[in-house]
Order: sequence, then C-alpha cells, then structure tokens
Amino acid sequence: MPPKADKCVDAKEAGDLHLRNGKFAAAAQCYRSAIAIHPDDAKAHVNLGFALIEQGLHEEAEVNLKRALELDIALADAHYMLGRLARILGHTDTAILRFSSALEHAPDLEVAYLELIDVLFRHGQEKAATQLVTKAISLNPTFADLHYCMGNLYYERQQVNPTFLS
Repeated sequence: MPPKADKCVDAKEAGDLHLRNGKFAAAAQCYRSAIAIHPDDAKAHVNLGFALIEQGLHEEAEVNLKRALELDIALADAHYMLGRLARILGHTDTAILRFSSALEHAPDLEVAYLELIDVLFRHGQEKAATQLVTKAISLNPTFADLHYCMGNLYYERQQVNPTFLS
C-alpha cells in the first residue's frame, strides 16, 4: 500500500478503536484525518457521522452521512444513522423512510428493525410495528432482541399473541 493509503487506514483504525471505547471526539478527529487523505472514503464519512451524532453535532453529522450516500447509495449504515439523526431531531416521517431504506439495503440490519418498529409503535402505528416485527422474526429468527421486541409490543398493547399459546 502506498504511504498515503497507509495513513488513511491507520487513521480509520484509530478512529474505530476510539469509537469502541466511547471516545467520540477523538474518533471524529481520526476520521477527519482519514477523510483529508481520502475524501471519497464513504465508510469514514459514516463513522464520522456516528461520532458526531454522539457528540450532539447534528448538522456536521448530517453533512457527512449524506456525503457517504453520495459516494455509495447502498450504504445501509448511512441510511440507518440518518434515521437515528432524524429521530433525535423529531422528524418521524424522515426517520421511518431512512430506517426503511437501511433495511432495503441490508435486510439483516437488526438495529434498523428495532428502531423502525419502535418509532412506528410510538407514533400510533401499532399494527405496522407488529407486522414489521413479525416479518423481521421470519427473516431473522435467531435475533433474540426481535423476539423481545415482539413481547414488548404485545405487553404494551396488553394483548396475548395467540400463536405463542399453540
């Protein structure tokens, strides 16, 4: 690898380490360094967006996440993070669209299901939330959190799922 590419990889790896340790400001600096070396690194833009959201720097996060999608429209993580950002900002319809887009590109992205199910339920779309969790479980039967989510939906609706009784 050329030295410039090595520096980019090193910066991203350092950023990843900082993310895992919850050091979001340090992670953001590393991703900014990686992007300065390689401006078209979509994943670096996504990770920077995540670090920025965690710091409450929403406008800069949105810019980087949208840049990631300009570079690679199929990046489910970018759609998901934009959904999280929309949800934080109270833009429910946009959050639903972004989480749905994330799932179109990565049908096994469990966190996107969980977020979408929750936002649907909390905004009065209980039937859609229940249908989605049922679909998600059928596609991903080993994701325990989806089963837990189903139980919570039924508990919140104070219903018993007849299929659990058979």
